[in-house]
Amino acid sequence: MRQKRRILVVDDQSINRKILTKILSENYDVFCAENGEQALAVLRGQNVIISAMLLDIVMPVMDGYAVLEQMESDPQLPHIPVIVLSQADKLESEDKALALGASDFVQKPYKPSVLLRRLSNFIEQYESTERIARMERDALTGLYSKDAFFRRAAERIAESPDDSYILVATDIERFKLVNDTYSNVVGDKLLKFISGGLQRDIDKKDGVCARFGADQFVMLIPDADNFNVERWWRRPPPTQTSFPTCAIISDWISKGNKYVPVSVNVSHKDIYKEDLPEYLSALVARHSLRPSQLHLEITESAYTENSEQLIGVVSRLKALGFTIEMDDFGSGYSSLNMLSELPIDVLKLDMRFIQKETEKNSSRNILSFIVSLAKWMNLLVVAEGVETREQLEILRNMDCNYVQGYYYAKPMPHEEFTKILLQSDLADPISADEKDWGVGTVSVHEATGAKAMLIIDDIKLNRSILAEYFRNVYTIVEADNGQVALDYIKDNYEKIAIIMLDLIMPIMDGFVLLERLKKDNTFSDIPVIVTSQAGETSEEHAFELGASDFIAKPYNIDVAIHRVQNVTARNAVQTLEREKHMLIKMRQLALEAKLDPMTGLFNRVEFENQVRAYLETTEKENVHTVFLMLDIDNFKAVNDTKGHASGDEAIKATANILRTYLREDDIVCRMGGDEFAVFIKGELTKKTLGERLASLCEKLRFDHGGMKLTCSVGASVSPENGTDYQQLYQTADVALLTAKRLGKNQYQIYGGSLEMPARVLYRSMDWLLDESSDAIFISDTKTYELLYMNNVACAMANKDKQQCIGKPCYEVMWGNPEPCSHCVNIDKLSTNYCEHEVQPQGSDRSYIVKGKLIDWGGRKARIQYIQDNTKRAHLLREMEDISADRKMLLDLMPGGVFRYFARTGKFSFISENMLKMLGYTRREFDEKFDGSFHNMIWHEDRAKTLASIDAQIARSSYDICEYRIEKKDGTLCRVYDTGYFRKTARGGEYYVVIVEIRDKKM
Repeated sequence: MRQKRRILVVDDQSINRKILTKILSENYDVFCAENGEQALAVLRGQNVIISAMLLDIVMPVMDGYAVLEQMESDPQLPHIPVIVLSQADKLESEDKALALGASDFVQKPYKPSVLLRRLSNFIEQYESTERIARMERDALTGLYSKDAFFRRAAERIAESPDDSYILVATDIERFKLVNDTYSNVVGDKLLKFISGGLQRDIDKKDGVCARFGADQFVMLIPDADNFNVERWWRRPPPTQTSFPTCAIISDWISKGNKYVPVSVNVSHKDIYKEDLPEYLSALVARHSLRPSQLHLEITESAYTENSEQLIGVVSRLKALGFTIEMDDFGSGYSSLNMLSELPIDVLKLDMRFIQKETEKNSSRNILSFIVSLAKWMNLLVVAEGVETREQLEILRNMDCNYVQGYYYAKPMPHEEFTKILLQSDLADPISADEKDWGVGTVSVHEATGAKAMLIIDDIKLNRSILAEYFRNVYTIVEADNGQVALDYIKDNYEKIAIIMLDLIMPIMDGFVLLERLKKDNTFSDIPVIVTSQAGETSEEHAFELGASDFIAKPYNIDVAIHRVQNVTARNAVQTLEREKHMLIKMRQLALEAKLDPMTGLFNRVEFENQVRAYLETTEKENVHTVFLMLDIDNFKAVNDTKGHASGDEAIKATANILRTYLREDDIVCRMGGDEFAVFIKGELTKKTLGERLASLCEKLRFDHGGMKLTCSVGASVSPENGTDYQQLYQTADVALLTAKRLGKNQYQIYGGSLEMPARVLYRSMDWLLDESSDAIFISDTKTYELLYMNNVACAMANKDKQQCIGKPCYEVMWGNPEPCSHCVNIDKLSTNYCEHEVQPQGSDRSYIVKGKLIDWGGRKARIQYIQDNTKRAHLLREMEDISADRKMLLDLMPGGVFRYFARTGKFSFISENMLKMLGYTRREFDEKFDGSFHNMIWHEDRAKTLASIDAQIARSSYDICEYRIEKKDGTLCRVYDTGYFRKTARGGEYYVVIVEIRDKKM
């Protein structure tokens, strides 16, 4: 049998540890710790292998953050999965814990299924990782892996701790350039060559060598004085860059005063030279050229080598006036983030996009997206590799600025190109800044009588294509950015049938517009189809924000029409479904309004409505019915003994008995509390009614948690006892009261009078006293003989009533051999109640006894009411202890403590130490500062201090500040203030500790 994995639960609250142990114990062996120090001790121990840890954050001694920091920094500690236990409103603590290395978090209260699933997933992931980590050797180089190196190095040092060692870490500069230029196969050969040389030298020194990853190597070398590390760090000599292109451009200008900018590729090794900008500036100056006449091409792959250095060099070139082009964009080396970081002017698209354009529609979508994105960023776009007329037309539809490729000409010698240039007319260059993005327009086409299709796209061609597709079906409305479209939607949303939305636009893009529409339920019924370049991320994001469907650009008419028809049809169905669901919900709410939520029976209002309606419709027919009222006997004792949750279960059990026993045609309801009503249709003979009621009382006798429960029932018959609801209810209630006062656990049928029978009145006093929750007894003032005890007093004495009457009260009630001290002086009692606390000798219970003198059948007697005061007394003692501890802690603090309301600034508490520090009495303090924290701050420091507190509390629940307070003697006291803000229903309170600063200036 496989041994259970071990889980460590770390929480200072005992109840939380018990809950988690109960959830986990079936699947895991659970170990518990009360704080961080205990947890680390368990983890460092050699006897227990822990698979995962559940960690609370807020704990004494050492909190959860400190545990995570220790586990992160100490390699000796196991890096097991750690799931943080957090509160639902503490997002900032979850973020911090995750940043410190926690695997995940679960919120309180715990959901067992979720907790067990997450725990199982993380343990499996961790164990899989551990199995992989046990592979000691790097597959490519044969050197130790990283984990193996740590273990071997630790063993080596442990074997000879007195020896000296050197730890060497090295990597290969610009190693990625080797892979990019010569392929990964060559790069792997280089890694093997270097690792072989390192291993040979390390073996000579009996050291340890490892490949940590990629081109990174680490070595532990004993006695390393003679080890030649530099033999592996030799650098190749720098190369020179030459640009014959400048001479060619200068020749064009001298011959015909004509030129076109020529793009020159700057190699990887040249672009990283520090003196490149100065070298190129001198070069163009030497040929009497302007920097703008030379375009510099930088390949996209250069960005991935050393992005910070590249950005610095390019920025200097840009500042000198050179035009910067990004060549081969889209070849896969970097992210789109590069466009926002590099100060480029022209984007040259990778020719592979163009060449595959007609073969794969996804390439077309990617290309269209890049063109739109570049134009949005005011970059000129040059598409390379155009070979066919079809490719040219596709790029023209995408609004691409320039194209080049074999479709126009093949590469030629510069002499041949010079002849063509000098014989040609040159067009003005296109500028990326020509369009005014600040202007937005909405145009409404001729109305067709149908609802509108709103087409939102910043490119007119795209809008025109969709408008042509759907002009016969919808009234077309065009908008060229999200902001003007949103304004139109707000004013005309009832007219809009569907929205066609582009994602990449100026001013407000499609994502922002979708988010705005999602937040306003007014627009939730309008379907939105996103029309943009295909891409899994953009599609998923659009659907997350509420888009109905997605159409990729460039458009396919059949696909577009099909998607619009599907979306509008689906939207119509969803609208009908919503209306149907709303109707069902309304019916459900209407039914719930008629039912008692606890039992599922009819509530009082619905019961009364149905009974009245039945009686009114059958009034002339003289129909016979029976109206029952019933409740649970001694129900208060269930709540007092077992708790209100148990009382609710007793009510539900009674309801289930009624639902099962009575006929489907009978109307049953819960009137409230433990009281029920039943309306039985049809005539019953007196004998049959009696048998039915006796049987019902028998069914209603049941065991509930060790208590025997019974019910009393009162019945009223129509038309003999009444013909309307109020009469039947009143007479059935009198019958119920009669049944209860005659001893309960029985039924009574209304006898024809609203007055109680004499035998009922005779027992009224006993019944009332027995219904009391207090123990009540009456004793003779002289002899202390018990004259009466109610049921509660008998239960308290744990004796039968007949055994107690006539015996001394102090013996029966308190177990004393002589009269109690609180009863000896009869002079203290009068006809007014007096009260005292009694704690029986040898018992930890406490009682409140109220007593007075009464006349009992001509005898002078005392009546005493006893309430169990044990819980209250214990609570008072605990509160006194807490108050004393609190006062002691406050007195021991070096400074002062106070609390004030955030909304008003008024103090709610000030410690004595604080008043002593400032020299005031509490009254003097309140008069001086009008009881306000704001007024207490010295007026010159007030605005700055309050602003600092507000700013800090906006970021977290704590603030730290310094300010001055005027003492009673007129001097200023500088204090250091540490505050905590606690949210409350009244706007929150600040808890503050201040310490006087004696050696620091403001």
